[in-house]
Amino acid sequence: MADFTTLAAARLWANIKGTADDALLSSLITSCSDAMLAYCNRDFFLSQDKTEIRDGTGSPQLTVRNYPLTAVSEVTVNGRPIPAGSVTTPGFYFADTRIVLNGYAFLRGVANVTVAYTAGWATLPPALVQACNELVAFAYKNRDHIGVSSQAGVNQTTSYITAAMPQGVAAILQQYRRVVPV
Repeated sequence: MADFTTLAAARLWANIKGTADDALLSSLITSCSDAMLAYCNRDFFLSQDKTEIRDGTGSPQLTVRNYPLTAVSEVTVNGRPIPAGSVTTPGFYFADTRIVLNGYAFLRGVANVTVAYTAGWATLPPALVQACNELVAFAYKNRDHIGVSSQAGVNQTTSYITAAMPQGVAAILQQYRRVVPV
């Protein structure tokens, strides 16, 4: 898995001058990128070829595990290849998260459907890069006071951070989160 941001971009966003903490920042970039994937319930964002063997449901539609779909190279049902088609011609076509059969169906069966496709983005969406920069800055700036958001007064009133990540980062990641297992 590739990191979601660069050292230079993270340093710029966090307003860090100099290179003394570059090893720490590089480690944070990798761990924050991994955390973002885990939060989104994905194993990648960049374009990859995938093959799935699935159970047929009798439906003309199949939601794939990885998205966005950018190409579909093979669809077979019960060992029979389905040709490429369109909304108006028999065969398969695809949309963002699913493969649709026109004039065919993903016949009911166990492990009787094979789909091979390409999914993911050619380059990481800018919102994910920004979310990683913000998460790295959050982790970097809070590393000496883990969990503490503020301390005040003579009697030491302490407030604690209760969220795993800043709300803005969570809001961005929510758009890319796979919430229903397929």
